[in-house]
Amino acid sequence: MSVTDLVKKLNQNKVFKFVSSIRLAVPLMLLVGVCVAYGTIIESNYNAEYAAMVIYKSFWFGALIILLWLNIFAATISRIPFKLHHTGFVITHIGLLTLLIGGYITNSDGIDGQLVIAENQSSSSVILPHLMIGYQFEGSPSPQILKFKKTISEQGPDDLKEINENTRVLFTVKKYLPFAKIEKEYIESKNSADQSVALSFILKSNFFNVNEWLHSETNPTMKMGPATLKIVKTNDLSKAFAVGTPPLSHQRKQKRVVNSAQTQESKKTADSFLKLVSITDSGDEKKIKLSSLQKNTQSYKNIKINLVKQYTRAVVSENKVVESDDPSVSNPAVELLIEQNGKKIREVLYAKFAGFSLNENGVFGYKFSYEATDATVAAPASHGIESTAAATAESLTPAQAAMEGDNTIIFSIDPKVAAKARITLIKENKVVMSEILDEGQSLQTPWMGMKIFLGSVRAQAAERIVARAINVEKSEQLPPSAILIATSTEPSEELWISEGEQKQVQLAGKAAVVFFGRQSIELPFDLKLEKFSKVDYPGTTTPLSFESLVQVGKTGVVQKISMNEPLKLEGFTIYQASYSITPEQTLSIFSVNQDPGRALKYLGSLILCLGVITITLMRSRVWRLYLQRKE
Repeated sequence: MSVTDLVKKLNQNKVFKFVSSIRLAVPLMLLVGVCVAYGTIIESNYNAEYAAMVIYKSFWFGALIILLWLNIFAATISRIPFKLHHTGFVITHIGLLTLLIGGYITNSDGIDGQLVIAENQSSSSVILPHLMIGYQFEGSPSPQILKFKKTISEQGPDDLKEINENTRVLFTVKKYLPFAKIEKEYIESKNSADQSVALSFILKSNFFNVNEWLHSETNPTMKMGPATLKIVKTNDLSKAFAVGTPPLSHQRKQKRVVNSAQTQESKKTADSFLKLVSITDSGDEKKIKLSSLQKNTQSYKNIKINLVKQYTRAVVSENKVVESDDPSVSNPAVELLIEQNGKKIREVLYAKFAGFSLNENGVFGYKFSYEATDATVAAPASHGIESTAAATAESLTPAQAAMEGDNTIIFSIDPKVAAKARITLIKENKVVMSEILDEGQSLQTPWMGMKIFLGSVRAQAAERIVARAINVEKSEQLPPSAILIATSTEPSEELWISEGEQKQVQLAGKAAVVFFGRQSIELPFDLKLEKFSKVDYPGTTTPLSFESLVQVGKTGVVQKISMNEPLKLEGFTIYQASYSITPEQTLSIFSVNQDPGRALKYLGSLILCLGVITITLMRSRVWRLYLQRKE
């Protein structure tokens, strides 16, 4: 059977006739156009990655493009045998088919990632938008990495079978959240020696809605606007100071003087220190006294450690560590500048939060920690009141926990009484309200319509990290993804891992690290950022333009990359995308693109233009006159 006979037979088939018809083509192209327009709106409100997840890389949009390609292809072959007047139609449709094939290749095999380089440093590592999950046993030379498909919707075990088939012996992924917020909560501890207490609460008014936890050890005090919130333990919830209690007594003032003297004496005998532990050598560790670091730069092997600042009431404000003005805050911390072979890295360490670090993978092969032996005695002035973090069975009364002149909310918990807490409101050192609430109950305060909801109350409280799904906000960076994994060893351990994190676990009885984050590739060349510069609009900090001078590989050739001048090298196009400037360092952020379908897209566009020109000419008066003469 000849091609012409086959096409004649297909044209008699109802399905083929519909697929090749204009009745399908017009609504299909309109639908694709509407989707692309909607994707453009999403991209302008959020970003290109979110638009790709919602529209361009979705299964249904891919199906639309495939159906459109089939419609154009079927419409083209349905004209066989081609006649002269089909010339423009056929050329145009071949151009469209070529263009769509090029777009498909770009979508499936193209690279669009981010390269971040600090000034005077080199890098070739491009972070991709695709996710991966991996694990590595202690002492193993290389990690095991699996691709993890990022989706717009939550996934459970049934959706994650492909991943779990490869990891089931070691761990299983139980849940995936595309956009998540990692939070702390507290559960009843199985360790009977744990005497800490915790509770969750909601403060709600017409101006704010805050949901937080207080914990007697790690987070006993919290400042919210003009109010201070505290958690204390008590042996009897029924004991409470009456409304209108006067200011502190003379005995309390005497106790303040005694405690202050004891604190000063304790400071003389106690010292804090830094601890360095090697990541690769378990026996390599070093302790450095903070008092020595306060005098001079300290060195260990080829690492120099400089103390930038020491804090006793550290809080984070506008992405900076500052000293709190709140005398009730006790949060010892140190800010360091660590140097090796001319390279400097900033680190912030907290005595109460040993696991926190600005550098998750360590600094120059070492993990740093700050151990403040005077963390409690060196706490900021508390007017002679015992620290709520150090409260024992002899608990504080609400009035003892209040500070003169403060608006204070005291949550008192008796570890022996389940699911109850006393909430005491103090203003100018006088109790204005005090009630015992059950979990789930609320208390209307006399302050600006503020209402307090008592959430969960925990005795013998143990910290647990959880993740909850959140919505994407306009004009904000996309929240990180998170997964919940469960180890296969007994007893099984469940833990949340946020995008970009790694967690230490036991897998098959061996120490290992499980990590979750973005895939990356290495460019075939290095780029060294020689200098980043920007020009602002006059009188503002808004950038008018910014550019980077980079040294390419080992050639020593210096190239300029600006907003309108990308660097094209070895099949990659590198654009100047953004930047980050802090007192510690300057970062230049590049967008790295590799488009294997670009040639086909250019060719398809050229053929499409040729087809449009051909159709226009063949409908012109000149062409008609030419045909008449020929006849």
